[in-house]
Amino acid sequence: QTGNYGISIVESTGRSVAPNTAADFDLELLKSGLNPDDLFADFQNLENARNSSTREIDVLCGTFVQYNIYNLADGSLAGSSDTTYFLHENLTNDTEYCYYVRAEY
Repeated sequence: QTGNYGISIVESTGRSVAPNTAADFDLELLKSGLNPDDLFADFQNLENARNSSTREIDVLCGTFVQYNIYNLADGSLAGSSDTTYFLHENLTNDTEYCYYVRAEY
């Protein structure tokens, strides 16, 4: 069976904390006697911050052209989009598809 599946591109740093690292940090924080609410008060504002600037403002990269979406398995170009949405058509159910995205300027 085939179908159409959409990919929504989200711009981010790609950084995350491994679960065991977070648990180790929590243990160290508990042993330190510090108040977590005081320690992380400023970080909450940073976590919720969003970059609202448009792509065209960035002088260092040039003018945004499009996103190129590649198949991770073989590096072939699956398609491109000038928005943060891409529809990959005629995919097969029960098949894993992995992609990577590059912004073209």
